[in-house]
This record gives sequence, structure tokens and C-alpha cells, in this order.
Amino acid sequence: MTSLEIDFGYAPKQFLDREASKPLILEAIERYSEPASAELHKRQWENYYPLQNLLTLSLDSPSGFRGSAHRHAPEQKHIICPDWSKTSPGFIAGDVPAGVWKVTISVHCVVTPDCSYELTVRGTGR
Repeated sequence: MTSLEIDFGYAPKQFLDREASKPLILEAIERYSEPASAELHKRQWENYYPLQNLLTLSLDSPSGFRGSAHRHAPEQKHIICPDWSKTSPGFIAGDVPAGVWKVTISVHCVVTPDCSYELTVRGTGR
């Protein structure tokens, strides 16, 4: 194989239920804000709306870590190949050996009742 092409997408990206979002935002402000500024942030809770889901990718080749795509875009395309100019940012260019490759999907945040993803990996060339 001369390259790997990865298509990754997840949906929905945003949680657009304002009423259900408000208590989640207020709880996060209470938990993570400095006490001195928490009340101000609570009055401005809508600045944090809409909440967003975040899923990211990491990739391991048979010989180890090949990179990650910790991006916010809900639709992504990546390529891994020997050519640095064509390999997607965040990934290590180089040979694409045969064997077991592992894709890790990290779920950083899911705030919607449901969230689904689609992952397609294709080997090309040789």
C-alpha cells in the first residue's frame, strides 16, 4: 500500500436545545470558573451556547503511533503517505506497511442525546 485515506464524520455537532443546555452550562461554570467571576459568567451563560460534541482521531501503525487529528470539524478527510507535502497535518509521513492499523476515536464531549459517527479507511496503491 502506498497511502491510507481516512474519512471521518460525526453528527450532530451542536446541541441546539437552549432550555436543556442552560443547566449544563451553569453547572460547568459553577464547577470550572474562579469563584470571583462565576456569577458574571452565569449571567452571560448564553455566550457558551450552543454546546458542541467533540470526537477526535488518533492512528497507530503496526510499528507505533502515526499521529492524531484533534480537530473540531465534524467532517474530516486525512491521508497518510510517504510524501510530507501530502500527509495530513498531525500525522507522520512515511511508508504504509501491511498489518494491523488502529484508529482510536476519543470522545471528549457528547452533550446531545444521541451522537453517531462514520469511519472509512482505504488503502491505495502498490
